Amino acid sequence: MAKGIRASGIKRTDIIITTKIWHTDAGYDNTMRAIESSLKKLNTNYIDIMLVHQPLGDYYGSWRAMEELYDQNVLRGLGLSNFYEDRLIDLLYHCNVKPVVNQIECHPFNQRHSTLTIDEKASSCRHGMVSIYP
Repeated sequence: MAKGIRASGIKRTDIIITTKIWHTDAGYDNTMRAIESSLKKLNTNYIDIMLVHQPLGDYYGSWRAMEELYDQNVLRGLGLSNFYEDRLIDLLYHCNVKPVVNQIECHPFNQRHSTLTIDEKASSCRHGMVSIYP
């Protein structure tokens, strides 16, 4: 990815890089290491949007680490992926930096109306929808 960005000739400020904290990297220390690794692999000093991939393990520790790096401007936006209503609302009550996106799977067989409604009412989350059709 880093080579492709360099080879493109496009300025870094014109590219939005989004990546995720995998559930095996949940927790404060693991998340710090994972983000450091991502920065090195991407050959950049900041990531535009960092997502917590799933509400598994110590994702609160992950969020605290991400908030700290957000305050240092290493992460420019924080977000979620695959968070259902109950986990989203709980996190919103216990975080300092609100998520900018909740990336969800949405298609005719998995419409997620209640998640969309909660996101609109309870937070400033935007929806990143991923359509996966078997």
